[in-house]
Amino acid sequence: MRGPSPWSVADRELMAAFIAKTNKCEFCTKAHSAVAERASSNRGMISAFLSDQDTAFIGEPLRATLLMLGKLTREHTVNADDMRPVLKAGASREQIEDALAVCFSFNVMHAWPTPLDSRSRVLRLFPPARNTCSLADIDEPRLRSFLSGAALRAGTTRYEPPSY
Repeated sequence: MRGPSPWSVADRELMAAFIAKTNKCEFCTKAHSAVAERASSNRGMISAFLSDQDTAFIGEPLRATLLMLGKLTREHTVNADDMRPVLKAGASREQIEDALAVCFSFNVMHAWPTPLDSRSRVLRLFPPARNTCSLADIDEPRLRSFLSGAALRAGTTRYEPPSY
């Protein structure tokens, strides 16, 4: 969240807050909203957007990106039709990729502490017994492709979940 990005820290924290709100996680929504407001020069914009996505004063590339991330979080899928409005609003490919990485990270972290059962998609991808996951372990081609790009940017091929 603090590394190089075409989005500001406030923008990425707003993404995290919006994803948390979409996931109905009150604690994370409040925590990331507070950080976003502190990092933003327009503090009222954060709470305004979280209250009303349609009328809040916010740049169109960010609004379109946030709405796409909300759909991805709710429906677990996006397609070319979902990307067209984001590109039309002026978001770059790099901004979209970075936003998708933020969305992926926060949705994985949101799902991580759920009960450890065999139905958990996250636990199938990142088995707790090994505590790490190689890209080669992931049998879903699209997810492996997405993670490969993120891993290359991060300089690693392994995902290591945080320890609590």
